[in-house]
Amino acid sequence: EQEIAELSQLLEAVQKDIAARENGVKGWQMRLDSRKNRLQSAREAMDRLNLDANEQLRRAKLLEDLERNLEGFGQSVKAVMREAQRGSLRGVCGPVSRLLTVPGEYAVALETALGAAMQNIAVETEGDAKAAIRFLQSREQGRATFLPLAVVKGKVMDSRELEAMPGFVGVAAELCGCEEKFRGVRDSLLGRVAVAEDLDSAAAIAKRTGYRFRVVSLDGQVINAGGSLTGGSRVKNSGLLSRAGEIRRIREKAAGLQAQADKAKEAYQEAGRELAQCEGELGAAQGELLSAQEERS
Repeated sequence: EQEIAELSQLLEAVQKDIAARENGVKGWQMRLDSRKNRLQSAREAMDRLNLDANEQLRRAKLLEDLERNLEGFGQSVKAVMREAQRGSLRGVCGPVSRLLTVPGEYAVALETALGAAMQNIAVETEGDAKAAIRFLQSREQGRATFLPLAVVKGKVMDSRELEAMPGFVGVAAELCGCEEKFRGVRDSLLGRVAVAEDLDSAAAIAKRTGYRFRVVSLDGQVINAGGSLTGGSRVKNSGLLSRAGEIRRIREKAAGLQAQADKAKEAYQEAGRELAQCEGELGAAQGELLSAQEERS
């Protein structure tokens, strides 16, 4: 009877231990399921970010190929640039569209303001321009306009009278950037062009200033000096000016996505380590439960 009493007490203690260990196993099992879900989510996030980054890089490469192949430029511009790349023409800096850095929100307005001048070619000297013209003549590759940096100078209009006018955005030349040596070219083409928010603002600004200069709206409508209006759908050369900026923006976006993907990979690896640790803890808890069950038997 004494032995029965002792064994009964032991059995009761073992039963309580088993119950506690069963709860522990259930807890670790729940943690394991949570870790598996976290691992799956981390893997999906990592894969999605990698795909997004690769897609942006693919887009950037496509635009870079277009830029490298001078897609959208005239035959004469392509011929001059290719000859310059071979080293046969000296002093060729490139078409205007490649010399300017334009924020995306102003691209349409400045493309419109420049028009065909986007394909004008900047060269170092008049001699370089003459050599390029003789090349086009000899090869019958068409015509092009050349802008010798040593000669072409421009002046930016005084915008103080415009700043208080509703809808005035800025002078076109001051809304884009370029290297210092190209300022003369930029100012000569854009120094007397104002940019307005919309067509109505452009018309009002042009009227109040006596139609002395062109005013272009952000969506590409134009009030010409003298009062005539030009507008409609986007110009044929649309995209040439903004292509380099777009490539830069896409690559920056891809870099940001790749950085996020790298962090997601770290999170995925950490989730994997936590899962492995949890599996080990669950295995240990199951082993202790089995021992307690054997002790009960």
